Amino acid sequence: MDRFETKYAGNINGFSLLEMLIAVSIVTILTLSVYKATERAAHASNRLKAKSYLLALQAIQARNWLENGIYKPLKQLDVKPPEGLKITDNTDKTKQSISYNFSVTLQLFPNSSDCRTLAITQDEVLPRHCW
Repeated sequence: MDRFETKYAGNINGFSLLEMLIAVSIVTILTLSVYKATERAAHASNRLKAKSYLLALQAIQARNWLENGIYKPLKQLDVKPPEGLKITDNTDKTKQSISYNFSVTLQLFPNSSDCRTLAITQDEVLPRHCW
């Protein structure tokens, strides 16, 4: 008997190459869709963290204004930013006690996006359509 002949030629067990390619393709498509969903969730989470932090700063500044009649610089506020967020104090130094302007840049957004940088002042949130 030839050693390459199979004993049970009509009853072959296993996968064909085509079946294996289809299975690998399905697993790849599912993996990519889960990856994209996870990436979108991470973007949304970072954006919500930034918004929440900026609104907390606005509330603290409103309390400072009501209690003391001035706004404090970012360095004097006892609030630490969430991990992964860098807050910038863009306040005009000549008007520091009567105004403030804090911003956060979201690194996960493309540079061309106008929602990449969120800012908050004593009067408004910018850009409005991103909030």
